[in-house]
Amino acid sequence: NAARVYCQAAACLESSPQKNQRMLAEAERYRAEALRLLARAIELCPEGDRPKFWNDFVCKDSSLDLIRRTRSFATLGGRISAGRASMGSRQEGTEK
Repeated sequence: NAARVYCQAAACLESSPQKNQRMLAEAERYRAEALRLLARAIELCPEGDRPKFWNDFVCKDSSLDLIRRTRSFATLGGRISAGRASMGSRQEGTEK
């Protein structure tokens, strides 16, 4: 749920009519934190439950749409499909 909240906060900042560079930078940090929290949640799932969690909850959660477009999200999904859900020691960016 924490990843959802960070995505929602980032979306609010990005859609604000008064947005500025500081707000956009903060939204970027929120997206990165959402990805980190999502990866951690998946790592905490029993390995055999990770694909079901991904497919039943993550893929269907529209709150995560903001990070769904990122390379890191796609990489995480690919690792789950391949049975390697850990993000490892290397944290990837949230580039679109």
